Amino acid sequence: MAIKRGDGRQALIEATASVLSRGDDVQIKEVAASVGVSHTLVYRHFPEGGKEEMVAEAYAHLFKGLAQSDFERLFTALGDPGSARDSIRDLVLAVLSPRRADVRWARLEALAQTRVNPYAAERIEGARQSLIQGFAARLREIVPSIDPDAAVGLSLIAQALPLGITAIGGPGLTREQRESVAGLWADAMVFLLQGATRGSSTTA
Repeated sequence: MAIKRGDGRQALIEATASVLSRGDDVQIKEVAASVGVSHTLVYRHFPEGGKEEMVAEAYAHLFKGLAQSDFERLFTALGDPGSARDSIRDLVLAVLSPRRADVRWARLEALAQTRVNPYAAERIEGARQSLIQGFAARLREIVPSIDPDAAVGLSLIAQALPLGITAIGGPGLTREQRESVAGLWADAMVFLLQGATRGSSTTA
């Protein structure tokens, strides 16, 4: 039975992402077998670069998925001004937790691939732009008065939460340092949202 391109392609991407998240090497035949298709389909679904293209798509899938959950929590926090600071602080503490080392390394590895895999830069940048635009659009839903450019700017800054802060996390940070970073980051996000909102109201 013929496999729909979308279904087969996505299954291969998710299977590859699973291998990458474990830190294992990607073997085309093993990945294809895990989703019940012939390894020759890899080259049909990824005609530009075969394995390298499939791996790039998988890294972009990982990158977006690992960031999306944090974006969702941040968006929820910003939508409730009364408890936004505490909610953002808790989120940053979660991001910095030593227990999230696997997530931290998966994100950094995905970004590192943009230097060595010719397909990764385009795919991961596409995933990043999707997150930026999606977050900005949702900001405008909860703060209709916010300027579109300000919404995109806040979205870009918000990316530092799952991406930039990820890079500074690790076992070297003490509990006190993590709490300090979390408090400062929460204060900054609330201040920036309030400033962007006031600025939009002033120029309206």
